[in-house]
Amino acid sequence: MSIDQFPEGLAEFECGGDVKYAGYPITVQHLRNHLVHNFLPEGNPPTPVLHRLILGTVGRPLWEYTSDFDLITGFRDALQAHKALCDQGILHRDISAGNVLLTRTQNAPFRGFITDLEFARIASSTLSKARVTVTSAIGPQNKYDDRGRVLSRTEPTTRTHTMFESTVTVKRGAGMTGTAQFMARRILLQEVERTTERVVHEATHDVESFVWVLSYCVMRNLYHRASQRSAPKEVREQCHAFRSLLRQAFGQTTTMAIATERQSGSYGLTFPRFHYVDDIIANFMSDALIALFKDLQGLIHHAADPFNAIPLTHDVLLSVVCHRLESLP
Repeated sequence: MSIDQFPEGLAEFECGGDVKYAGYPITVQHLRNHLVHNFLPEGNPPTPVLHRLILGTVGRPLWEYTSDFDLITGFRDALQAHKALCDQGILHRDISAGNVLLTRTQNAPFRGFITDLEFARIASSTLSKARVTVTSAIGPQNKYDDRGRVLSRTEPTTRTHTMFESTVTVKRGAGMTGTAQFMARRILLQEVERTTERVVHEATHDVESFVWVLSYCVMRNLYHRASQRSAPKEVREQCHAFRSLLRQAFGQTTTMAIATERQSGSYGLTFPRFHYVDDIIANFMSDALIALFKDLQGLIHHAADPFNAIPLTHDVLLSVVCHRLESLP
């Protein structure tokens, strides 16, 4: 509701609201059948409330692309939507393979889109009001003993506090926003190093996440196609080696191991050049897509240069994506 100009490439919001039963919102207290005493500060509700959003855009995973044109066009559309949101002061902060999708909606003006703004940071200047307050009723709630007998019943009340955050920093020891496998290297390292330096999640970190999302989706697509019985024998014989590359790139389980892979030499960017998967590459990757991965490797390398870093921006990434899109047959 804070988006002034709804960009193409963003899941279309239809409606939303608290889910109610017998006139009252469903809360964790209702589900657990007991009172929660750990009231949060600043008037926040003492218990999460089930809230449901209805979206009008139907999607499919990016890794289910049917052609390189389908993939790169959809990726471009999603990246452009992210840029449009940033221009309005809204930063997504959770770019992942589950939130960058290809559309299934018929006659949609775009092929790809982003969804899930749960972790979005909204600049205070973006809001028409400094604070958005929502009031909803919370019905009577029972308190039970160990045997399930009702001990007492609370009076009906209301919750009346919702505030959009304006500035957020990732503090030492604080939870990170986003999906670890697709996070920017700098965000991952601040969690590992445990330094006192605070890293603010910026647009450049989301743009880097787009790079890792593309890498994962391409590798997953290639592995699936290469493992089909209809694939040539020489391709199927390389599946085990390709699976090992995929696991190395996106199967790490610790923050440090993931961060180690999030650099220009990552298997997620360099896999097209390995000779032991060359039949998979030759059969399922166009020259334009192979060249795009080489471009991405260069962008990640230059962004991490300690002496003359070139920031990874929307325009920089869109430039190489659009260039390779135009070179497709």
